[in-house]
Amino acid sequence: AAGAPDEAVAACDRSLAHLDLLGDRAAKAEIFHWAADKLAENGSPDLSIAAAEKAVALHREAESRPGRLGLALLTLAKARQSASSAGAEGDVKAAASTQEARGRTRQVLEAATESAALLVRAAPEDVDPALCGEAFQLTAQAHLLEGDSGGALCAARLAAAAHSAAQNSLGMGRALLLLGRAHLLRRQRGDARRAAQAALESFRWCRGDGSVEDVKQAKELLAAC
Repeated sequence: AAGAPDEAVAACDRSLAHLDLLGDRAAKAEIFHWAADKLAENGSPDLSIAAAEKAVALHREAESRPGRLGLALLTLAKARQSASSAGAEGDVKAAASTQEARGRTRQVLEAATESAALLVRAAPEDVDPALCGEAFQLTAQAHLLEGDSGGALCAARLAAAAHSAAQNSLGMGRALLLLGRAHLLRRQRGDARRAAQAALESFRWCRGDGSVEDVKQAKELLAAC
């Protein structure tokens, strides 16, 4: 919506003016996190990155609970991914070919990896397991873009486990799609069969959830096996 990013920044500034008087870093971090989410929703990834980085820094200063810092890092990783055309869809064929693109992928990987580690440690009441799954998915996507099949396999399996715990069918489908891509990238003995199996399972999960684009990607992976 027109003017939405400016409105989010203005609302953030008003809240921060009050919190500055209190010296509450954790509360300020939550305001910046909120702003980062709103800016991302309105298609302003660069502004979202700046707000999320501030939220992460403030959470570190405040020594916030793992879940709070982990969620801010997840928002940062997602914003960085949105700003990176190479990582937007997690397509292995769009693997980083320039120094700048590789640097963006590495930034996504660093934020997503730390986010996943923190969210796993968080108290169950603080974090939905599906968000752990999202963090592991971003980690797997970044590993795929870097050509690291081992890292992608590990992260994709952890993503699937988290989504299973959350009973998130679409998340399961997407995690299995990443798992299949990782097997296809590794291409050791038996990997083609494992990739096909993961693609078929991904198709079933995504079809049940009604996600047309994810079903299409599962079919394409199955055809590539």
